[in-house]
Amino acid sequence: MAHAEFSEIDWYTVVSGRLTEHVADGNRFHRAPGAVHALYPTKVFDLRGDATTEIYLRLRSPMRFRVPLTVSSPEAYGEHMAHSEPFYLFCLSAFAMLFVMGLIYALVTREAGYLFYAVSAVLMLFYYIAKLGYWRFWGLPGWRFLAANGKLGFYELSLVAIVFYLRWFFDLRTTMPRVARSFLWFALMCLGMTVWLIADGSYLPRLVAGQIVGFVGGSLAIVVAILTLHESKRTAFFYLLAWVAFSGLLLLETLQRLDVLPTWTQLNTLPMLGLLLIFSLFQLAMADRVRQMQRVAETAKGQVKQIALEAAARQENEQELREILNNIPTALTVSFMQSGVEKHVINKKFASLFGYSPEESVSLEFWWLHAYPDEAYRAEIKEWWHSSGIGRGESENASRELRITCQNGEVLDVWARTVYIDDKRLTSFVDISDRLRMEKDLRATKEKLEAMIAALPDLLFRIDREGRIHEFHSAPSNLPYLSPSVFLGKLVVDVMPEETSRIFMAALDEAAVTGYSRGVVYSLPTASGTCWYDLSIAVMEQRFRAQ
Repeated sequence: MAHAEFSEIDWYTVVSGRLTEHVADGNRFHRAPGAVHALYPTKVFDLRGDATTEIYLRLRSPMRFRVPLTVSSPEAYGEHMAHSEPFYLFCLSAFAMLFVMGLIYALVTREAGYLFYAVSAVLMLFYYIAKLGYWRFWGLPGWRFLAANGKLGFYELSLVAIVFYLRWFFDLRTTMPRVARSFLWFALMCLGMTVWLIADGSYLPRLVAGQIVGFVGGSLAIVVAILTLHESKRTAFFYLLAWVAFSGLLLLETLQRLDVLPTWTQLNTLPMLGLLLIFSLFQLAMADRVRQMQRVAETAKGQVKQIALEAAARQENEQELREILNNIPTALTVSFMQSGVEKHVINKKFASLFGYSPEESVSLEFWWLHAYPDEAYRAEIKEWWHSSGIGRGESENASRELRITCQNGEVLDVWARTVYIDDKRLTSFVDISDRLRMEKDLRATKEKLEAMIAALPDLLFRIDREGRIHEFHSAPSNLPYLSPSVFLGKLVVDVMPEETSRIFMAALDEAAVTGYSRGVVYSLPTASGTCWYDLSIAVMEQRFRAQ
């Protein structure tokens, strides 16, 4: 009898109206010599031609079904067993192998999501062990429960596991949050339904409900495969093909049971093949995903290697830049952007000039705060710094004088200039404190000399070697011979009488040789009469000063 969904079966043999044999509990317990050790209940009968043999069955089953009783000759039965039994064992072994592969994927990839696949495969393995009768055949604990409602629990829990697996595999929580929530609610509903399926009660409604839920789960998987087809074409195609093939095989099985189509296969063969195909295609999808992950990992590894090489090159360039900067006797900073952050490199001269360490100087905010402690002046310098960056340092505002407070509190006057080299901003700082002090001292000395000269009553002239008059000084009480507009820039010979100009040029010749000339007397005609003057000349850096 090719059926396994029963908990008890007794064979009664009546020959010529008399009970001759009773085999209790089918083929589980071999209480009679005629019991055959087979998966489905099988009994050997010796049919004699001179007697009438009647066979009666007592069945205990959770469902009503037609008894598929088959009478075969010993040869035909042996051939049948040689074909069917290996097929079932092969399918069960395949489910066990898929379970192991799921565990291997989880361990190798360190992705916990593959455990859902492994759990689903092993639960489906237990479902078919119970459904095909092996649980009863092997006498494992709970076989009576699993021969009826119990096995539906395995089926439903396997569906829950595969739903969680699909939810993780396609990353629905990120890509399609609404679909992910639908999968979650569906899985929770299946968990709740499992309690009802395994409870004691009528088997047929539970079987139909479980099949409907399985159909809904398959439909959800097909929808997800279609929605993700444009993102992961090959992987989603495996899932789509799996569910479509399973649905087709399940439809053929149903049509055979309803006698719409002729019976081509044994009971449960096509659904079992369909589920095995589903899990096998899932395995291909997993392998494809792992290959994609390997390609991504290799690409990422290449990118990391490239980034590492670029970082090493940048570090080497920075080191070379530091060495070059440290050998330059001028205080310098190099500013550039790196990973969205402005970095600064200083040379040794900068550190020795201002006293700030490279760690302190690399922070622009630290530099602003300590180098320019006065808030108003700091704001002014910040504005200059940012405006000088406009035009890549080529504007007129690219250089200016700065007052920088050193680390020890000393204030230095420096001249800063900014230029750009490629994408780097180079700023030089030249200490002009000594020069400014000298200029201040020179201004003071000049003012002092000018005051002394202003106190002198004599006429003073600055004359070059050719006798050209460049400057003059006179006290208010001692006005010159002619108006300054007449003789400034003119030669002595052009503005003075001939004799006087001859005396001037002779004194200039003497000063050119000895460095000075004294005691020369000359006269000039004035409105009040002839005036006599004493002439003294001293050399002044190749220029002459006449008195």
